[in-house]
Amino acid sequence: MKLKRSNTRVSLGPQDFAERSKRILGEKQNVFLLSLAILSFGAVVSLAALGEGRLTVYLSVLTIAYFASTLIFRVKRRPSFDFLAVALVIVFAVSIISTLI
Repeated sequence: MKLKRSNTRVSLGPQDFAERSKRILGEKQNVFLLSLAILSFGAVVSLAALGEGRLTVYLSVLTIAYFASTLIFRVKRRPSFDFLAVALVIVFAVSIISTLI
């Protein structure tokens, strides 16, 4: 019984690196979710370290993080209407209005 030798090449060129990074990172939506999680965690930890106690500040920063991530990655949602974005804008507006009144 003879073993066949595979003709796979090992290369460290830029195209191979790009292919490997695509496999590691996965789809665009996975990168979006990962970046949103990191931004949200970083924002909450930073605000807590600064001693911020107002809920409106947290809502504002998390809303900005969500919209920045969606703007950068331009993730297409299955339903074309983004309910989360509308909900964040409404909660943001209500919190700002209640602070002003």
